[in-house]
Amino acid sequence: MKEIRVELMTLFQILSEKAVSVPNYQRRYSWNLAQRETLIKDIFEHYKSENKIINSYFCGSLILEFSTSKYLNLSDGQQRLTTFLIILKSLLQFKEVETSSVSDEIVSILDGAKKGSFRFSDTKQDNEFQECLSDKSNDLTSNFDVAYKQVTTIFEAMPSSEYAEFAYHLLHLTNFSVTLAPSNSGLFLFERSNNRGLPLSLTDKCKSIVFNYASDIQSVSKRWENFLSHCQETDRTSDTHLLNYLWSADGVRVTATSALVSFRSLISDRSDELVRDLENYAIYTSKIYKCDVPGAEVVCRNFRHLDCLKKQYQVRAVMSATRNLDKASQVNILEELEKTAMTIAIASPLPSEVTPRLSEIMVCLDENKLSECCEILRNYRSALAYEIDDFIRYTTSSKSIQVARGLLYFLEAYLQRVATGRQSSADALKGTIEHILPQSKRTADTPEVDLIGNLTLLEQSINSHIGNSSFDERREVYKIQSYLLTQSLVIDYPVAARNEILRPLLYKADSKWTKKDIYKRGKMMSLLASKVLDYDYVEAADRTVVVQEKFDVPQANNLNNVFATLIAVAAGNTTTTDIYEFHKTRIDQEIKPRETGYCLQALEILELIDQEEEITLTAQGISAVNMEYEDFVSDVVALHPLIVMLSKMTESECIEFIARHSDIGAATRERRYQCLQHWFRECGLVVPKQSIRLDL
Repeated sequence: MKEIRVELMTLFQILSEKAVSVPNYQRRYSWNLAQRETLIKDIFEHYKSENKIINSYFCGSLILEFSTSKYLNLSDGQQRLTTFLIILKSLLQFKEVETSSVSDEIVSILDGAKKGSFRFSDTKQDNEFQECLSDKSNDLTSNFDVAYKQVTTIFEAMPSSEYAEFAYHLLHLTNFSVTLAPSNSGLFLFERSNNRGLPLSLTDKCKSIVFNYASDIQSVSKRWENFLSHCQETDRTSDTHLLNYLWSADGVRVTATSALVSFRSLISDRSDELVRDLENYAIYTSKIYKCDVPGAEVVCRNFRHLDCLKKQYQVRAVMSATRNLDKASQVNILEELEKTAMTIAIASPLPSEVTPRLSEIMVCLDENKLSECCEILRNYRSALAYEIDDFIRYTTSSKSIQVARGLLYFLEAYLQRVATGRQSSADALKGTIEHILPQSKRTADTPEVDLIGNLTLLEQSINSHIGNSSFDERREVYKIQSYLLTQSLVIDYPVAARNEILRPLLYKADSKWTKKDIYKRGKMMSLLASKVLDYDYVEAADRTVVVQEKFDVPQANNLNNVFATLIAVAAGNTTTTDIYEFHKTRIDQEIKPRETGYCLQALEILELIDQEEEITLTAQGISAVNMEYEDFVSDVVALHPLIVMLSKMTESECIEFIARHSDIGAATRERRYQCLQHWFRECGLVVPKQSIRLDL
């Protein structure tokens, strides 16, 4: 067995003395203009430098692996070596090089490459490279031809008098550290090498593993190219598709860091089989994206065109795991996933809460437990029922317009399907959102304008004409709309209203449209959503939450929620001494000074604590987030009326109130502020006009 040895070789020696083959596991030639330009200019600057310490230019390392054929496999460095061959072809076209002494050496190298001394194992890529080296006059657009044109442009901007000497410098004074490795060791070195080229993607690394285990190289190579080709037909990268595939295969969500370990554990001696499955995965995923799954065209279309569903990447990953099911089961599960994706878009749970549920689905699909899949998905939607009702009835749509539009479309599609027995057409997706009470009526005291209950769908060509007209003037327009959701506002018995199932779920307005109508219609739309998305309806006001009798101080800090701490003090669930001692310890240990500073400073502003020592402590917390003190004071003071009101409740009343509105711990600032608005309204208080910060 040959040992690994390292030699220092010039570019001329490598290209004239070695027969080199680029193996299948290598990525395609993919250097860009910036990388080619950097390489040429680096070498040119070295060539022109008068103060260079050494005469030669060191261009990094190459790994050449012995094989059973006459060729050495180029395991690392193909991007650079390919670029150098393209550079030589470009230089030869200039008369300054063509008539120089170095011309014969360049011609010899290029002729050798044309005869196969430098080749790609991938037939398609090799053909493209040979066409680039040929003297044919054509306008090809392969990566090699693009590179040739760009390199020529770079040289045209350089002094032509330097071409010949630069070419000599390139061939005889550009050195590489060449590692000559035994057969089957090149891949090992390739995975661990570092060079100036593009960083290896997950796809590149997995490809190298696949070809190392493959028994039928040609078949695996073709299937791998098909996998990449179908990935390109979607809106996700091949790396993302690999991660999703591994998730479906293992039932465990993997990261880019852990993916290689997972991939190796799957492949073992079944490389050919795994690549076949990967190819099928990509074909099916591409069909989903192109809305080409029989019986589920509408579902796929919604995921393709509704922004709120398009962003549900985790659910979309699970959709691809249905590829091995029979047609009826595929359609059933895809429809369940569509409802779940819409539910997630509305309720906005944290991704860390969604992933375990979807991982369960992956496992169930792999084990063909379809009824269990449907049950898990429906139970999860029911678990988010409160959040859905709260969003539809009390959340303004101004910052969630994509979700509002998706929800309106879902409601309309359901009405059409139940009332007429037909699926909604693609044209329904083109409708625009209409504010029944015009947006011009929005003031600080009328946030209801942006509630879901005030929204409907309108044909795009009409929406721009009705402007800020009154409800009476809009009635005639609504009557002739194709959208049943809109017709039902003004018609006693549209097609949908004649259906016994739908009649209780539609809201018809009187001659005027008021805040009262908005809230009533919001409730009916929430009921309709429970039918559409198939979950157990729960009103926000009826939510039952089990809470501890005494508020835990560390929990308040971990929730990153000042407001919860303030309420706990007001309700008598904890004491300011407990809070002070807890947070003083954390500040001393430099643990979360931001949250600590917020809590203590807020308590001091509201005069719930008055120790001078706290001012010093909380200053550290405030400075940790670079917040202006005056802004923070005004934000906390805005909460004061609600704190006072809660402090007058009994302990049990306060706990119940907190439980029913515990969404204050929601993940986003916008969601927290929406919940606060709801709290103020329910308590009969004036909603603060300023934005309550609570950016914890």
